[in-house]
Amino acid sequence: MTRDEQLRLIQRDAPLALNRVAAMIATYSDDILQQTMSRVDAGYDLYGTDGWRKTPHELDQDTIEELADAVAYQVMRRHRQRHP
Repeated sequence: MTRDEQLRLIQRDAPLALNRVAAMIATYSDDILQQTMSRVDAGYDLYGTDGWRKTPHELDQDTIEELADAVAYQVMRRHRQRHP
């Protein structure tokens, strides 16, 4: 799939994917929290407390970047379901 095809796919399917991500947060909250604990624990030796020294704005930007990736994953998930 070319870059332009991917971008068109994102543009077309992003609203549905964004809704799915929001629903997943509520549906999988326990799993997400367990994964959060595991990731913080696993990353502590590498990152220590550096991540917690960021400004609130920087942390918001990091969150937006991660959510943007989640939307892209869900667009690709839908695409793979339609085109196995």
